[in-house]
Amino acid sequence: MNIFLLGNGFDLHHKFPTAYIDFLYTIKFLVDHYDNSMDTVAKVFGDKRLNEKCKNIHNSYIEYEGFYKEISLDNSVIKQLIKTAENNVWFKYLSTAVKRELTWIDFEREIAKVMVAFEKFFNYDDLKFDPLNHPKDPEAAYIISCFDFFYKQAPSQRSDTPSRFKIVKEDYSIEKLIGSEIFAINKQEIVKDLYYSLRELADMLQTYLSAFINNLVSEIKNMGFSMKNPTYPEMYKVFSFNYTNTIETLYASEEKVYHIHGNINDNIVLGVNPDKHDEIENIDTLFIQFKKYFQRVFYKTDVEYLKAINLIQENKVRFAKAREEIVLYVIGHSLDQTDKDIIQEIFCVADKIIILYHEEKVVGDYISNLVSLYGKTGFDSLRVQKKIEFLPHEPFEKYNA
Repeated sequence: MNIFLLGNGFDLHHKFPTAYIDFLYTIKFLVDHYDNSMDTVAKVFGDKRLNEKCKNIHNSYIEYEGFYKEISLDNSVIKQLIKTAENNVWFKYLSTAVKRELTWIDFEREIAKVMVAFEKFFNYDDLKFDPLNHPKDPEAAYIISCFDFFYKQAPSQRSDTPSRFKIVKEDYSIEKLIGSEIFAINKQEIVKDLYYSLRELADMLQTYLSAFINNLVSEIKNMGFSMKNPTYPEMYKVFSFNYTNTIETLYASEEKVYHIHGNINDNIVLGVNPDKHDEIENIDTLFIQFKKYFQRVFYKTDVEYLKAINLIQENKVRFAKAREEIVLYVIGHSLDQTDKDIIQEIFCVADKIIILYHEEKVVGDYISNLVSLYGKTGFDSLRVQKKIEFLPHEPFEKYNA
């Protein structure tokens, strides 16, 4: 019984530019340079102003140039994408990070940093934002100032009057007591707009993945090509953190695949892991919409996954009697803390765990992350009970079926 756990590295292994940084670079390029002549993916990914900056796009274009030339771009879809990006506060903030090589883990940490920064700001409950309020945390002060909830100066101030202060806009303030003319920060309104903007960013991501990645995967299939990998045995169940449909299009039947965080055809989960605020003694629901466990429940992305896990659990005795081990293959997932709850659930049902690595040097990262998830004693126990192995991930083969 072979089950698979997939992360974004699975798509990257196939040279599909699905990294967070690829998405950011492409949207920023479209905002800055798009014109109506860019009517295929090849004319976007093949533009040196983009692919010389982004190595994943560069490598993908070299691998799939012929396919990209056959994939049309819908002008109206791209223009709407650009319009949304130009007005999205998260995209504006995250675009400042494009000089770094950021993974999806880093992306989730950026969301978490914004939440922490605003939590600190809310603690002051002062309509006047003064960066000097954060002398020990200049990063939090910078983050807050990047978001469009403030006047650059008080409305009554002359525009040429220098001021280090920013004043919360009227839409984001609330009168403490009607008629008192004493105002406070409307925390709920700020959090609501932050979350609305994050969902807009999720829609942008879905559009990117659909237009630039999923259409490529479909084109590969439609032109009679298939993928195979000598490392992969027959697949019984596949649990994927990816939004793309790569695995079911090129390798496994759709009914075997469970997208834990949704896929490009549905709502997707885009947020952060639980933290101390989710513990019962510290419960604080102000930012709960940003938590992945909340979104999984709200958007029902984990319903089928939970059914599949329960089915495997129920059948474990039958598998054991038939002397069949449940072998878990981990492909392209860092096993970082960001998906701790799901990882531990899937690890629990396995009798043996095989972690496939692209480069031997990352084995140390896997060990470090597993120790972080389980502790040293827990990791040692896991190694013995689950018979963990690290094996090289063989290159994929593209062949004409």
